[in-house]
Amino acid sequence: MSVLLVIAAWCAAVLGLVPASVYFHFASSVMPRLARRPPVEATLEMQRFNRRALLLPFLIPFFGAALASVLVLVCAFFVPARWGWVAGTGAVLHLASFLITVVYNVPRNEALDRLEPRDPRVPAAWAQYLREWSTANRLRASFAVLSIPVLLTAALMRP
Repeated sequence: MSVLLVIAAWCAAVLGLVPASVYFHFASSVMPRLARRPPVEATLEMQRFNRRALLLPFLIPFFGAALASVLVLVCAFFVPARWGWVAGTGAVLHLASFLITVVYNVPRNEALDRLEPRDPRVPAAWAQYLREWSTANRLRASFAVLSIPVLLTAALMRP
């Protein structure tokens, strides 16, 4: 079980770098830049970003890291306590980021995607999206970024 935990923790950490980097980039650069643009332009740009996120170069590490984190969490119950706590913490941090994305950010992305650029609701919808989505993104980015060193620590630990 310990070999499986090490492999899963490495996979979760390495694959998790992709979503963590994307979320951090959006929090620190993309959303502040979009906040300064007119609502219609910002909405169109975000719609394009969201469609590109549905491509394999993002989806493979996104789902792969989540799957590896589930495996880490299961393995954490079968290794010595200290190691299990570290591994489990890293897995929970990553899975929290994953769940925020699936439960909170994705439904907002889908709602934004249904808006037509000339829809008179765009300015109000964009303002609400920007506020709500950005708050959740900062939270998921924090969890995702924090999960990486914890998962790497678990992968390098020996009982």
